Amino acid sequence: MQTQTTLVNGVKVLLDGEGYLLVIDEWSKNFVHVRTDYEELELADVHWQIIYYIRDYYEKNSVQASVRDMIMHFKETWTMEKTILVICMKYSR
Repeated sequence: MQTQTTLVNGVKVLLDGEGYLLVIDEWSKNFVHVRTDYEELELADVHWQIIYYIRDYYEKNSVQASVRDMIMHFKETWTMEKTILVICMKYSR
């Protein structure tokens, strides 16, 4: 398996060949900032809401949330306008 490293606060963090953490406990908000800078992405508040939902779900269930679970959660959490905005953000790239 091909691996790579990235520096987060001066500490080497091991990633798989696609840039995913190999040690889940090394996740931090600073890690996200390092990776988004590397990928030249900018995160809005809505992105952080999704990230934190996925993190919380994983911590509670030890598995990644299914797309269906995410849709149901955000359908209950967000207004219709916000949901449309998120969909438009995805397809405007």
